[in-house]
Amino acid sequence: IMKLRILGIVTILACCVLGIACVTVQSPPVASRQPRVEIPVASGAEDEPFYDDLAEYGEWVHVSGPGWVWSPYNTPSGWRPYQLGHWVYTDYGWTWASDESFGWAVYHYGRWCNDPEYGWVWVPGTEWGPAWVAWNEGGGWVGWAPLPWQVGWRAGIGLDWGGVNVNVALGPSNWYFVQARHMVAPDLRYRVAPAARNVTLINITQHVTNYVYVDNRIIDRSVTVEKIGRAVGHTIPR
Repeated sequence: IMKLRILGIVTILACCVLGIACVTVQSPPVASRQPRVEIPVASGAEDEPFYDDLAEYGEWVHVSGPGWVWSPYNTPSGWRPYQLGHWVYTDYGWTWASDESFGWAVYHYGRWCNDPEYGWVWVPGTEWGPAWVAWNEGGGWVGWAPLPWQVGWRAGIGLDWGGVNVNVALGPSNWYFVQARHMVAPDLRYRVAPAARNVTLINITQHVTNYVYVDNRIIDRSVTVEKIGRAVGHTIPR
């Protein structure tokens, strides 16, 4: 009887083994994979002048018109270029001395553009100048505004306005006006007339922008230093 029981158990185990072996495990269907499409990352900004130098202070964005431009970080409400600093007279004429860390680049190379989405952005350039602004003068006032980005520089010719009408391209809100006697004030930003007066001040002043090329240097002769000296009451140091 014992042998029969053992034989029966062995038979049962053998059948179980055979049953398991016969079970077909069906793998779950593998979803068909579509080829991965790589979306190209926009490139080109890294080739612009001062790309690495300015990356810490702002972002590079692509806008309609000038293309790749630099947009400064953390600018206060109402911020505009050529605002935080003052004018000094140098061998290159009126030169903008900026109080901003990035000013050495963006106020002496390139142009500025007031973009509807990003606000004031810097358009790269490689031609150094003491400042790239348009000037108005008259009635005891001096005004300046960033040159339109379309305005270029051509050696032997000077400013190439590219068909741009400065009075149209530079709206009243682009300008700063100070009394001539405050032209060289170190606290210039506090001497600027309220923007609400700009339309009136534009009408009583004349466009005097004049950059020249002398001994391979760009000189700003827009506002005569002697006239500012008379308004201030002393000779302007160079």
